[in-house]
Amino acid sequence: MKRINWLILITSIFISLSFNLKFAIKKGLDYFVNDFHINFVFIIKTTIISIIIYFILYLLFKLLDKTKLNNKKLEITKTIKIKIFILILIPSLVYLIVHYPAVYLNDTNFILYSPIYMSYGHPLFYGIIMSLIFFSFKVFFSPSISVFIMSIIQALISSIIITEVIVWFNSKIKNKLLTIILILYYFLPPIIANYNIALNKDTPYSLMMLIFFVLIYEFIETKGKILLEKKYLIKLIIVSIITIYIRTNGIYVIIPTLFILFIVYGLKNHIIRYISIIVLIIVFSLIQTITIDLIGVAYLKREMYAVPIQQICYMVKYHPNELSNKDYRLLSKIIKKTKKTINKNYNEYEVDNIKIHNNFDDKAFNKYEKEFVILWLKNLPSNLSSYTKAYLLNTYHLWSIDKIDKTQSIIEIASVVGIKEDKRIYNKAILPKPIQDIFISFYKIFNTYINPAGCFILLLITNTYALYRKRKEVVLLSLPLLMTWLVLMIASPMSSALRYIAPYIYILPIIMLYTFKITRKDVKNGLSKKSKN
Repeated sequence: MKRINWLILITSIFISLSFNLKFAIKKGLDYFVNDFHINFVFIIKTTIISIIIYFILYLLFKLLDKTKLNNKKLEITKTIKIKIFILILIPSLVYLIVHYPAVYLNDTNFILYSPIYMSYGHPLFYGIIMSLIFFSFKVFFSPSISVFIMSIIQALISSIIITEVIVWFNSKIKNKLLTIILILYYFLPPIIANYNIALNKDTPYSLMMLIFFVLIYEFIETKGKILLEKKYLIKLIIVSIITIYIRTNGIYVIIPTLFILFIVYGLKNHIIRYISIIVLIIVFSLIQTITIDLIGVAYLKREMYAVPIQQICYMVKYHPNELSNKDYRLLSKIIKKTKKTINKNYNEYEVDNIKIHNNFDDKAFNKYEKEFVILWLKNLPSNLSSYTKAYLLNTYHLWSIDKIDKTQSIIEIASVVGIKEDKRIYNKAILPKPIQDIFISFYKIFNTYINPAGCFILLLITNTYALYRKRKEVVLLSLPLLMTWLVLMIASPMSSALRYIAPYIYILPIIMLYTFKITRKDVKNGLSKKSKN
């Protein structure tokens, strides 16, 4: 090894910090929130683990360099394409039968019956379409059969999209082995089947992000010249608009991604087309926002302030004397019985325990939003250490290879508080109980070991290897996933929930396999600088 590779070193330090901060927190929450600070022992442990990880990654990358793959494309005929589709569909249908009549979150049940009311935090048009489909089937069938049919439709759509992406991947990568690995990935892990049938916005959002990823690949492949093609431009606009209509924060992933690509490729000659894309996305986003205002539904601004809320609650619980009486008077308007409510319900790892509590007044928070921000900023300089600890705890699952909440990988049916008994949807076992139990145990065991941070670190290592081979286009391809993680780190809702980072489940394997295909010949003929090797 002639010199230190700084990219690998930075990645190694990040992973090492993930391990060591995790150990500090696991040592005891009271120890972390009250006493933890960067000491000599912490620095030594972090350094040693960083060095170990550095050499592991360096040797792994060297090993990948020597790997030779036969560049032979898999011939996919119409018959094989149908077989791939069936292969992807079957696990989803089996999973659906095991969890009959559907798999979804509490929010989904509310959206189906009250899409307009739920538009305070969920995209209005998505909710209305879901509700219309549900009630259209409900005219002829029971609620259970209605959601069962909706799940089958979603499984069919998911399988079609995945099949088309596999065919596209095969045409681009031109490697039979890697295409087969991708097929097996979408077929074998139950986490794919779980999301394919999950009736919540995370699944259609992830599928749209998968299509957006394909469009980004074509953009990068042509260095932006494809913008001149009307068909591509229309597809990009339609996919972007549908994406932000399915998940509100999609706009914070799409626009930065497009902006960075514009800067990287210096597309000044296409600025009119670029501006038209951005303007249309913003206009359609505003249409939904204005519509929500017109129908009288107040948007809950608390969704944007997950981190500040957690940091202030941290102060109230662990350092109550740091806040002034004036601060508490303001907080009492937003959170009734402030100290009692926070001391009893505050969860260091997720904000929902506070922001959806009965004592949290949404109208008051909207009204005193500016005052709350001033309170938060005012206390930041003198409590930087506490704010940092609260932030690390709240985003724990986004950077730490660990799972505190092991129920969040899998989405299951739950009885919903607030919905009348006759409107609730429950799991009903169709298979014999012994077989049902075997399937459920298998799904839970497999899905338990996937968490947001694990997905991000895999992406980080993949990007590091790509840059090690001077292939910047892999990083550009990863922008939708990198932006997804960054948005969550800035406005983290419930970081333990894998569904917030669900696009990784669908897209990350494609990026990893594409990067693994990098050879010296590819480097010479690639979109990036030639390898010095």
